[in-house]
Amino acid sequence: MRILVTFAVEAEFAPWRKQREFRCISKVPFEIYDAKVGQHTVRVLLTGIGWECARRTTASVMEDVFDACVSSGLAGGLRSAYRASDILAFREVGEISGRRTMPSTTWLLDQAANRGASTAEKLLTSKKLILTAAEKNRIGLFGDAVDMESFRVMAAAQGRGIPALTLRAISDTVEEDLPMDFSEHISENGQIAVGRILGKIAYSPQLIPAMIRFGSRTKRVAEKLCEFLDSFISGLTAESSASEERVAAR
Repeated sequence: MRILVTFAVEAEFAPWRKQREFRCISKVPFEIYDAKVGQHTVRVLLTGIGWECARRTTASVMEDVFDACVSSGLAGGLRSAYRASDILAFREVGEISGRRTMPSTTWLLDQAANRGASTAEKLLTSKKLILTAAEKNRIGLFGDAVDMESFRVMAAAQGRGIPALTLRAISDTVEEDLPMDFSEHISENGQIAVGRILGKIAYSPQLIPAMIRFGSRTKRVAEKLCEFLDSFISGLTAESSASEERVAAR
């Protein structure tokens, strides 16, 4: 199968690059990588952070033909049951302020659960970064976790008839504030502007301990996510898809 996997930024993807021989096939206008994972050809797209970046990049890349799409990366937890590094496969993705939802494809959801992912009901996609525990608790009435890209990725896949799954690892829990407003330090192509962050820290050294803890944790979470993705995709079989199609046709 040909499988498209999306991440927002390179830091989420980096552990997988170390594990597999991904070949960079594009750097501009956005980064794309290819590799063999098991019997499958995997294409990784770095969408950049945010709703608009995800919409623009996936619309372009999905002009190609894929048998499945996985929207992946990190997410903020909205329920106390979820801890950092939990891997969640979502039944559906919705807009944070809207009624539209995009369901995950059943055979992909089942395969993720069989590999050890926790099945969650709903991921919310926000157009802005959710910074505080107070905000998370408020929107947690409507979903299990929050990100900034998956709704657009799923919408693009659904619009092209591509089976799709949203799979996210929890990076920060519902009880936590983020250590910094990272939205102030995102470049035009949706990537983290490291220089801007370092400049902010230089002027606010009290941020250093929290940033070190956050950076160390997100690195571990990304490693666990990529380990899961490799196992999950390696184990995918075309029979899973064919079986669901036969059941749906009855």
